[in-house]
Amino acid sequence: MGHGGTAYFTARSDLSTLFEDLALVRPTELNFVPRIWDMLFSEFQSEVDRRSVDGADRAALEAKVMAEMAYNLLGGRFVSAMTSSAPISNENKEYVESLLDLHLVEGYGSTEAGIIYIDGQVRRPAVIDYKLIDVPDLGYYHTDQPYPRGELLVKTRDLFPGYYKRPEVTADVFDPDGYYRTGDVVAEVGPDHLVYLDRRMVAFLDSWLCLSAFQHCPQANPCRRCWHPSARPPPRLCDCPLAGKETADIAREVHCAEGVKNIGGSDVW
Repeated sequence: MGHGGTAYFTARSDLSTLFEDLALVRPTELNFVPRIWDMLFSEFQSEVDRRSVDGADRAALEAKVMAEMAYNLLGGRFVSAMTSSAPISNENKEYVESLLDLHLVEGYGSTEAGIIYIDGQVRRPAVIDYKLIDVPDLGYYHTDQPYPRGELLVKTRDLFPGYYKRPEVTADVFDPDGYYRTGDVVAEVGPDHLVYLDRRMVAFLDSWLCLSAFQHCPQANPCRRCWHPSARPPPRLCDCPLAGKETADIAREVHCAEGVKNIGGSDVW
């Protein structure tokens, strides 16, 4: 809505009418969380399995189903696509990009600080400054080699002043220099180039908190999970820091949380 257009909401909060709603709206921008992309992926797999017969050309069938979904389900008018709020599996990202014939932009940010980086590249001038601080309890240090690792702290143009009537909580999320503590651990693999690694276990609210960074989805690596702040020991995303195809070669050089230096896998979310 910031640059014009019409925003739509699903008819039911349980998303039971999501596909019908998409077909009616025929959106031009697809900005979804991984759960929605997972739903599309599951629908695709189910439809292919339903139509499959012995001896059929599965590749041709998948292409046909994908084309039908792009036009009939999504409306065929989309010109951009973005995923945010939680990591997306490599398998799902590849599927989405094949389905849409578009690059799927991965955004990272928060309500408190706004969008911080897109596809790993820090947004300037929106991000005024950032720094990494050590997280000894999780084994991350700004002196790590080959790349610095630590909790990401930021100053941005969109940074909020604090939580309403919660001065004690506000004080906890800012360091003495006024940097906002994101609670997320990243690796700095180049100037203004960050790779998401892990989540520091910080509960900002008193109530039960389920961090979106660990939002479970059927296609995701089981290392992604929901957690309760009181859980001990804290869960980890994964030992292998990899965030998308564009950083695969670099991420293979990043030390794993358990000290493993060579990463053979391709999907770590």
